[in-house]
Amino acid sequence: MKSSKRAPRRVPGRVPQRTELKPVRVRATGPADLLALVPYLLGFRPTESLVLLLIRQGQVLLTARIDLPPEELQAAVTDQFAALAGQHEAEGLVLVGFSEHDEATRSLLRAMVPQLGPHGLIDAVYADGRRWWSMTCTKACCPVEGTRYDTSSSPLAAEAVYAGMASAPGRDAIEARVSGPAAAEVDLLSRQAKDAARELGEWSERRRAREMSSLVTAFVAGPRAMSDAECARLAVLAADVAVRDVAWALIERADVDHHLDLWGQVVSRTVSPWEPAPLCLLGMAAWIAGNGALQNCCSERARRIDPGYSLVSLLDEINQRALSPSFWDVLGATLKSEIIR
Repeated sequence: MKSSKRAPRRVPGRVPQRTELKPVRVRATGPADLLALVPYLLGFRPTESLVLLLIRQGQVLLTARIDLPPEELQAAVTDQFAALAGQHEAEGLVLVGFSEHDEATRSLLRAMVPQLGPHGLIDAVYADGRRWWSMTCTKACCPVEGTRYDTSSSPLAAEAVYAGMASAPGRDAIEARVSGPAAAEVDLLSRQAKDAARELGEWSERRRAREMSSLVTAFVAGPRAMSDAECARLAVLAADVAVRDVAWALIERADVDHHLDLWGQVVSRTVSPWEPAPLCLLGMAAWIAGNGALQNCCSERARRIDPGYSLVSLLDEINQRALSPSFWDVLGATLKSEIIR
């Protein structure tokens, strides 16, 4: 969530899981381990952020990040975090404030501690990138000068990488992935998209739907680098909502990485006015893959381009309700039964 005058908005990030794989397991034994793990749970290294970890049976159920909220939104943020804890039946939760602004972040955490205590608060930690401080511990194990930590050399970070988890340098790196083509390429890509639109505009919706199904199925069976013309064709096809939903219904949790690759390539080569559909399909694939940071970067850019676009609202609802990717098993099956013939 970016701080604003409207109600706070969560930006969840989850440990990626696949239906054919066991969940990734790494063991954290204290704050330093959690600080090393958070970038891999979110998918990027947070700065000036408030992070919530919900825990049940010793496992992290959900990791949510927001920009450090201004004072007037702190109560709303606390209420949201408490609601999340109840919604997911968390047995415990941990707050981490990442910031170089010492006093303001400490004050925020201290204000939230008594409100979240009844919801199983385990600890509230302030981290400035070099040292961490517990806002709930007053014992000798938590010195006044803080405790040094180094996420780059943490054994837990190495375990996370080995387990296939990834962390971008910052959220800006994820935003760059969905920012579209460079300005110098727009004219050429626009011509290709217009050529595709002229051809496909003469086709029936049924034929376009079959074409979308054929292209997506072929890519998932054999992922590869696509040409600019192929990306333009997919973007134009997806502009038709009924045809877009064919691509959406084809996403399976077992092969979601291929859908991320497909729509990531399309987003990187798509120009106006065809961006919203590929962005939202990438966002949906990111949610199903458990990549909350990528999901939200997609929905944020799509919302800036077309605030009324249908899938943007659905991505926002998924975000607000912090729905697990496992929900796709039901939603996807329903969608497939209605769309794929």
